[in-house]
Amino acid sequence: MHVTCLYFPRLALELAWRKRPALRSRPVVLLDGAGVTALVTARSPEAADSGVLAGMQAGQARWLCPAAAFVPGDMRAARELMAQVAAGLLDRGLAIAAEARDDHVFVYRGAVASIDHDWLAEIAGRLTGFPVRVVTAGSAAEALSLARLGRRATRAVAASAAGGRRPLRRAPHAEPLMPAPA
Repeated sequence: MHVTCLYFPRLALELAWRKRPALRSRPVVLLDGAGVTALVTARSPEAADSGVLAGMQAGQARWLCPAAAFVPGDMRAARELMAQVAAGLLDRGLAIAAEARDDHVFVYRGAVASIDHDWLAEIAGRLTGFPVRVVTAGSAAEALSLARLGRRATRAVAASAAGGRRPLRRAPHAEPLMPAPA
């Protein structure tokens, strides 16, 4: 059985930006918990450039990037959005099963090994308005790992500033960085 993974990079951060657009102009750190011991769950590229890492405590992150906005992450919203994507794919007959997780959806298609990644990415992009990487592999773990690394992802869909869709564009990491498994 082949498994296709639809991975939404920085989904929690994208949801925070959608909820509070003013955050786009500054470094952002998403937290799980409260106070200095809360854990960083996601961070913007600007916060990452300051040395903030996922999993570190908020106190240390605040010391590294004092200009950042520290906001609670909304994993419930992320899970709900992924459940909507899974339901949308099932409704369109694109899967025999779909499993939603925090920032990705696994699509199971049985013996059907081939699926148009561009088409699937376009549908997922229209359902969410967020960038998506689509990877098919022999197992869910392999598909997710490759998607997170940006390998074998054929296309990405990005939302425009106006909330619509821009045309499909080739992802900067679209070419495999290692030989594809046989």
